[in-house]
Amino acid sequence: MNQETQHIFILIPGATGPVFSSSEAENVVQNDRQSQEWEDYPKLIKGLRRLCAERPNLFIFGEHRWSGDNTQANREIAGAYLADRLCGSNGKKACYEAYLGKRVAFHLIGHSHGGNVLNEMTKRAAKACQWPSHWEIKSIIYLSTPFFKYQHQLDTTRLHQDCAIINVTNDFDLTQRVIADFAMYDFMTAIKEMQQETPGLKAHLKYIQDSPLPFCWPKLKAVFSRFKPSQLLLHPENYCLRPQDGHTIFQEAINVLEHIEEALYDIQKTVSRLHACLYYPSAPDLLELSPGKSRYFITDQLFEQANELIMALLRHIIRMKKTLMTYHLKRNYRLIPLLNDLSPSLIQLMAIISIDRQTASGPLSDFICALMLNQIESFDNTRTSPRHQLDYEFAERLHHVDVTPEDPYFSREHLIRFNQLTKQLIQAEADFEEQSSQRNLLKLLFSLIASQSEVTPLLKGLTQATELLTKYIGARPHSFRRIISSALTCRQSIKPAYQAAVQLLPLMQTYSQIISECHIRLLNPVEKQKATHHRHLTPGSLPYFALYSHSVSKQELWPEIEQLLIPLLPAPAFPVTMPVTQSEPAQARTLEYEHTE
Repeated sequence: MNQETQHIFILIPGATGPVFSSSEAENVVQNDRQSQEWEDYPKLIKGLRRLCAERPNLFIFGEHRWSGDNTQANREIAGAYLADRLCGSNGKKACYEAYLGKRVAFHLIGHSHGGNVLNEMTKRAAKACQWPSHWEIKSIIYLSTPFFKYQHQLDTTRLHQDCAIINVTNDFDLTQRVIADFAMYDFMTAIKEMQQETPGLKAHLKYIQDSPLPFCWPKLKAVFSRFKPSQLLLHPENYCLRPQDGHTIFQEAINVLEHIEEALYDIQKTVSRLHACLYYPSAPDLLELSPGKSRYFITDQLFEQANELIMALLRHIIRMKKTLMTYHLKRNYRLIPLLNDLSPSLIQLMAIISIDRQTASGPLSDFICALMLNQIESFDNTRTSPRHQLDYEFAERLHHVDVTPEDPYFSREHLIRFNQLTKQLIQAEADFEEQSSQRNLLKLLFSLIASQSEVTPLLKGLTQATELLTKYIGARPHSFRRIISSALTCRQSIKPAYQAAVQLLPLMQTYSQIISECHIRLLNPVEKQKATHHRHLTPGSLPYFALYSHSVSKQELWPEIEQLLIPLLPAPAFPVTMPVTQSEPAQARTLEYEHTE
């Protein structure tokens, strides 16, 4: 046997995750993402190529491409397929047939779920009789990998006795710490279908989000600033906007309703398309190894529920738009008569979005929960360290590299606030793991959404509107103010508006309480912070933590990683400068967000 050892780097990209920027989604649906995974981070590749140039018998294996679909089955298939490709097991042609009689040392690098694919590769390598006994894994580098308690366990059979296991993490990495606990079916196929079917949906949602309508609130509030019960009772028409203000506010409200209407039509098309679309892995090479086409993104039952909800929403949105247009054409900007005419539709819309705070049940929330559960393949409360997968021998060779200070968002104050968020999310996940109820699932969803800076003005608006309604009709059903206001509004001319207000108040109170309980302000929306150059993500946003922070570990070959790698590589052919830094052993650092047994 040739005693010279050939060293090979193998890079395994991560999964197509549940949170993407639009540019990323375009790459994914074109099936380009796996090949571009590492090209997007040239510093890492440059560092590895430098090590190869300095040392004989060291090269990089073209990165292992897999579907990236975030399911347990696809990760298992991809890992086994990689081992089969390398040694020629399971009927595959060996990529390194010429090396079957040589000593080979593999250095595996996996980002995100690529680390779990790596683990599955070690399982197949341990079982495959074609895998040469003199092929060993000399190092494993996990870059932001979420480690499962039950799935994708590392098999150490083919690990060299001196194998170094390097775990690279970023405390701001929301994907590794929380989001990856959910194995979701292929969202990228769904996104592709949605983009093809409804190219205008994004524009409609963008218009609704950026609408200046919320800034009109002070003008509406000013109309009722001199509220007098007698005037409301006898002369409700006096509560009227000035013509200029009325024209602006009514026109913008009509525009928003039109965009909501068009967005609902687009969503209806998407629902129909996904109802006809089967789930399948996106990598053709793995299709033959994958489970059969056995499920739809939207089931028959969900399809019926979605259509019923959408048609109800459309019916009332169109009715409200027509009412506003009638008033606008007549330049009639009296608010009380308008509210009376809008009240029937408003009451029906409130019934749709109503939610029971104790059970999280309601028409819309029930549908959202059912839709989410249909996309979740499995839940496993992951960890940020593989220690629980290692026996004592290899646990001693586990090294932790913390790249949190390399994250542009890093500061002690930001880290404290972010840890508050992750503690809240981890508790929500623990509750869901203990009892997978609708309440616990939606609590987790609200905890994610409520941390966004865009929620701050929404919460402020809910608070202001609640205070205004409380001032006029009282906070509680049997309060003195509620009894008086009910008596004063018995007249038919203002009774519909009063009934809508009575139903609106508890609804706003419920949503305000739900959001307030979960709200942790990370990035102040008035701060003028520039977006990161990478994918133009705003620091402190959910996409930033889920995408950019998740990528910090692979942005370059960090000196701590290189220092740990060098003793395991061939000797350089010429003198080179060693990186000077110190790596912190995993056992010396206890992460406050680590899960415990």
